[in-house]
Amino acid sequence: MTDPTAVLSMIHESEERNSATRLFRGEPVLAWTLRRLERSSQLAHMIVICWEDQLADVEPICGGHGANVLVKGPRAPIPSVDAVAAVRRWCDGWRGELRGACDFDLGFHAPWVDEAIANMEADAAVVVDPAAGMVDPVIIDRLIARASQLPDVDLVFSHTPPGLGGAVVRRRLLKRLAEAELHPGHLLHSSHDQLGVVACDGALPLPSAVTRAHGSFKLDSHRQIWRLTNAMVPLNGTLIKSESEALVTRLGAETYPDPLPRDIVLELTTARATQPGFLSNRFSTLSARQMKTDVALRLFKECCMFDDVRLTLAGAGDPMLADNLQHVIEAALDAGVSAIRIESDLLDIDAAGAASDLAGAVDILGVHLPACTDSTYRAVMGVDAYKKVLTNIDKFHGQQDVAALGTPLLIPLFTPTAHNAAEEKAWFERWPYGVSVAHSIAPAAQTRLIVLADGRIVSNDRGEATLGVVGQTPIAQAWLKHPLQAA
Repeated sequence: MTDPTAVLSMIHESEERNSATRLFRGEPVLAWTLRRLERSSQLAHMIVICWEDQLADVEPICGGHGANVLVKGPRAPIPSVDAVAAVRRWCDGWRGELRGACDFDLGFHAPWVDEAIANMEADAAVVVDPAAGMVDPVIIDRLIARASQLPDVDLVFSHTPPGLGGAVVRRRLLKRLAEAELHPGHLLHSSHDQLGVVACDGALPLPSAVTRAHGSFKLDSHRQIWRLTNAMVPLNGTLIKSESEALVTRLGAETYPDPLPRDIVLELTTARATQPGFLSNRFSTLSARQMKTDVALRLFKECCMFDDVRLTLAGAGDPMLADNLQHVIEAALDAGVSAIRIESDLLDIDAAGAASDLAGAVDILGVHLPACTDSTYRAVMGVDAYKKVLTNIDKFHGQQDVAALGTPLLIPLFTPTAHNAAEEKAWFERWPYGVSVAHSIAPAAQTRLIVLADGRIVSNDRGEATLGVVGQTPIAQAWLKHPLQAA
């Protein structure tokens, strides 16, 4: 390889909350990442890609660590980058990799990565997350060595938890990715490769404790910084040179529970255009109700001490039918909620209008579509509306195509029942990017708190074990009473 160059793209990060402004142990996270990379014996250059509105924070950090800066002017939406960022915000709440997006795809925009390494006269980019303040230079060196041994392989990556490794992408692949407007993770997950045959390799010689480790080592939120700060105390004085196995061991030993939930599941309304048979029994006798916006706002403000809170609008009803949907979304964003997901039947709404209204605010729109035929949809959902849903999906995507919108990602949802079991295989052939609810579309139970439309805080979707009421019970107190936290 010629002049291996680490490329750290910040274009998926915001102006105010990013790797150059977040502090870990009193220093910017970006400084930690660059300092760890400086310990690599194989890297020739480092370059950070950022927006103009990030430059004032980025430039002095890069100057202090010998890194170059590629500034891409005023901030502008890039649909592919926005879509990957949306997916990765929810990756640990879904089984598998949604839309084929890996962690090293964050902030990846092939034309700009190619421009960055062309300026350095390098033949490959070593893609590293700017928030990877714990990145292991040994893993980076092994990535580069592996790529040097395999000149015909276009993508070499590390099977490591987010924040410890990266990926090597050769220029010839960057050019093909730029033409197709794709990211490297597409090569690992797509069965319909638009790039032809591309060789990939992830067989690095690494300790099994590292390759099998779970969780994230990135410093990309207040919660992560809090967690890693606590976990790494025993490594004071040696953290900057500690390798991945020591980091994995320390984080694995950290058992202190989060003081606030990562995920809030909010039942915004009980109104619904369907009568799904897969809902729990408590929903069959519910009276009409809707969450008040001011109650929701109070909930959001209490939960946003950490800046990575995720909001799922779901429950007995369809949140898309709530009169105050837009007001609740705006309240959540204003309070600092970092990610929003909606579950809907996509009926009795203006689908094209929804694509525009939710753009840039909602990450994922999960659409309940548990059937491949009219009769099965009617049997599962209780109404004859299969074709209406398909029409609305087409309208939604059509508006996104016209306006070049990257989000929300529309993800069809399949809930297995006795009525649709025979259609499950055909369904996944029809919707290869769909998700089975049986494989856990929802955030993990140990990270979430559920709030019903009447303000009650409960521990499960059956409405059992009331933990408090929004406005009367502090969220932190209700969270500590959650059965999985108390245990």
